[in-house]
Amino acid sequence: MITKFKKFYESALIDYDIDDIINDYLETSLFLNEEELINETIYNFSDDARKQAKEEIEWFINTAIELDEDIFEDISDNKMGGNIWYSRNGHGTGFFDDIYDKDKINILRLLLNQLGEINIEVGDDGKIYFFGGSEKYKTFNMKEYLITKKSKKYNL
Repeated sequence: MITKFKKFYESALIDYDIDDIINDYLETSLFLNEEELINETIYNFSDDARKQAKEEIEWFINTAIELDEDIFEDISDNKMGGNIWYSRNGHGTGFFDDIYDKDKINILRLLLNQLGEINIEVGDDGKIYFFGGSEKYKTFNMKEYLITKKSKKYNL
């Protein structure tokens, strides 16, 4: 079953296909590690790695949209996964090539910081796993963030 993110933007309904996004994310991670993992494909990722990617990507997209409903208005599904991988790992590309609004960039940086940098490696079982990263996103308090942001904006 394909999971979709749905968000109303004025009169248009935007759908994000999570499976396409995850596949792009995994392909990008392999591309950047092609010398060490030249014979690997996205089908070599462990179930745990796929589950982790899905959880983190869903959190990232949902939280970003809650903070700014237009944040991904110019980003297609087939670029979303790669943008997440590049941006969270400090490659100097990704969302920062497609989004120029300072407030949107600040939101993305905040959320990417919650995820932390991550990498991949092949385990003893021949499957690919993630290592590194952060679980700060699991305790991210959006209400607290919005209150802090509002108080800074109005110097409260």
